[in-house]
Amino acid sequence: EISRRTNADRDSFFNGMPQTFSRTELLEHAAATGINANTAQSWLYRLLKHGAVQETASKGHYHKT
Repeated sequence: EISRRTNADRDSFFNGMPQTFSRTELLEHAAATGINANTAQSWLYRLLKHGAVQETASKGHYHKT
């Protein structure tokens, strides 16, 4: 059950992000929503690995798929 709650938190967090965002915007959104910066980055890496987010040509910028 904890794993499902974490997924819901992650999904809610990323639904609040624009379609294209930078690492700085990710960290600002994390601070504004009370999510630990390391947790937000971990979620980002997991979504990158699963193809839900892709890094754009500009390093540190991402696009939701």
